Amino acid sequence: MKRRTLLAGIGTTVLGASYAFDTGAFGRTEAERQVSISTSSDADAYLRLTPGPGDTAGFVSQNGDGVVSVAIGQVDNSVGDPAQGANPGVVTAFKKLLRIGNYGTDPVAVSATLPPNGGVALMTAYDGPDAIDTLDEPGVELSLAPGESGLAGLAIDTGYGTDEIPGTIGDSGDVEITITAQAE
Repeated sequence: MKRRTLLAGIGTTVLGASYAFDTGAFGRTEAERQVSISTSSDADAYLRLTPGPGDTAGFVSQNGDGVVSVAIGQVDNSVGDPAQGANPGVVTAFKKLLRIGNYGTDPVAVSATLPPNGGVALMTAYDGPDAIDTLDEPGVELSLAPGESGLAGLAIDTGYGTDEIPGTIGDSGDVEITITAQAE
């Protein structure tokens, strides 16, 4: 038998074996699927937001579906009265602005995700611009048993530059805070 013929025969056997034990994996595939998402109104949600007792100036509004909005304007004077709005160049705290209620069946830990440079923080405690317990910090959360509610406020940095709040907010702007409830 010639050596050249033997090598060609072994090569054919190896190719045949790889074909026989093929895994069936795709090199590329594409499929379209339809996804449907529905949500309930905030009035029926397990985690509900409502105006808190610290909202004496009417900054918080709630529509018929229970959706809560907060609108705080800028103060034109230098008095710094939080009942009027946020002063430029300072940190203004609006304590107990929101009530957060757990209407689920499990205890939850409530936290928040803040915009990276939004100039606003959802807080549980405020003891000056450099001592704010914000709900986006590790270990700072609002623990709520079923049927229990807790209070949170907003701290707004309009140019002070505290490390407690990411960034500062300009003369006007909309920011979005995501509030999360994790079962404990």
